[in-house]
Amino acid sequence: MSNLPTDTREPSVTLLQTRAIEVEVAHAFHSVLIEQLGESAARDIFQEAVTRLAKASAEEIRKECPQPGLEDLWRVWESLAADGHLDIDLVESSANRLHFHVSRCAFAEMYTDRDRVETGLAFSCGRDASFAHSLIPGVHMKQSHTILEGARRCEITYTLEGR
Repeated sequence: MSNLPTDTREPSVTLLQTRAIEVEVAHAFHSVLIEQLGESAARDIFQEAVTRLAKASAEEIRKECPQPGLEDLWRVWESLAADGHLDIDLVESSANRLHFHVSRCAFAEMYTDRDRVETGLAFSCGRDASFAHSLIPGVHMKQSHTILEGARRCEITYTLEGR
């Protein structure tokens, strides 16, 4: 008889832990792409992969909420704050506009600590707009600056035109 544990439950992994693992694979993959295809082609391929990941995440949410609005997008951001990954401050919320600030980002801290700022910008910040577009067709995202780029805070605004 083995003395190995018999607990068969899935281990609980946070989104931050998942991104920490993913960014190492993404960074290695992106480095190989640059070496073999050049900076421009590597950037395009990497961005397409990130866009596909964002779309897949949005599709999962749309299964539960087929007609999401900005309030549903805000709930996604709130869930990240509730998990302790972000400190966010809502500035404005209406049917056509969502504006908020991120004053602390555990993802940016992790990418910076791992010297993965450029990969993190593409991998996390770069996925936000694709995720929003996939979740809510017609939404426009403005991300004027980010903590990962050295700003004091991220400033994010989503707008829906013509609704």
